Amino acid sequence: MLMTVTWIFVVGLGTLLLLAGFSALSHLWARAKYGYPTQPDCVEFIHLPDGWSLGAERHFAKGERKGVVVTCHGMIGNHFNMDLGDGCSMVQHLKQHGYEVWNVDLRGTGHSRLHQTPHNPTPDWSFDDHVRYDIPAFLDAITSRAGVEQIHWIGHSMGGMIMYAYLGCNPEETRIASLVAISSPATWTSSLTFTLGTRLGQFLIKLFPYIPLHYALGTVAPYLFRAPIGGPLCYPPNLSTHELRRSTFVILESFSVSLCRQFARMYQENTFNSEDGTVNYRELLPNIKTPTYLLTGVRDKVAPPQALEWVYEQIGSSNKKLHIGGRKHGDSIDHCHASIAFSQHASQDTYPRLVEWLTEQSP
Repeated sequence: MLMTVTWIFVVGLGTLLLLAGFSALSHLWARAKYGYPTQPDCVEFIHLPDGWSLGAERHFAKGERKGVVVTCHGMIGNHFNMDLGDGCSMVQHLKQHGYEVWNVDLRGTGHSRLHQTPHNPTPDWSFDDHVRYDIPAFLDAITSRAGVEQIHWIGHSMGGMIMYAYLGCNPEETRIASLVAISSPATWTSSLTFTLGTRLGQFLIKLFPYIPLHYALGTVAPYLFRAPIGGPLCYPPNLSTHELRRSTFVILESFSVSLCRQFARMYQENTFNSEDGTVNYRELLPNIKTPTYLLTGVRDKVAPPQALEWVYEQIGSSNKKLHIGGRKHGDSIDHCHASIAFSQHASQDTYPRLVEWLTEQSP
């Protein structure tokens, strides 16, 4: 009996060590091949009273500055979301066309850090924290440091959703010259993949105070391939193998318990509410009077065309525009949630449309 227990222990320990070694080697390989950094002109930090320091990569315009643009990543993303490199960087495209770009990291991602104290030992944040604290801090700092009165905000997925919520709650805000929301829904479409993902997230937050998604995906990133099927975030054939592996390794971040719980509740109840349920962000969409450009892809499962069409109808701005990324509408491919924001196809389809929109909004 003792011998059997000993062998089970040895085999179990050996398996764990092998898995740990495999994970470490995979991370080293992925970091060497796909983990090269972005190249901002500088990294700015914005210190908040609650202990968070928010990071923003600042890129100065090439030539005469036409305006200042803030680019904001989605949930479980970071600044690489908008600056993947290798010819599929929204940031570099805007910079080359005369715009100063602040590529921001919301709390809990990228360059942003929490100065831990006994009162906040474990990083945790919600969607509402981005709306109530991060956006005002970025607006205050960027307008001041860049010396402008207004900025353009381009958000992907949750990066656009938080601006829906902010502008809905603050209709008097004048510092946003225009909003571009790429694949940013305000309603939810039920699917088996989403349901299973939501259930898994709810299970994990019962076990861990912080979901280490980056480490898990970093292990498998070097082995991903362009299967002719896809999940809600990506239709792999829309990305090159390099784009698929690099984006998985550098973009996808860990996320907090509160953020996971809030999005799970939104999806399950088909709501767009604050964490405590007191604010219905969906009902506030008519308050948005800011010029707004909405984009999504034909293959987008997170923000399908009908979801963005609904947002378009609800937004109160008289200056608004909607584009559905697909071959029928002049694009090179039928875009998915990922490819419309960071891919070689986005550099052909999406980025020129953004420059055209920004030019139209110039005084």
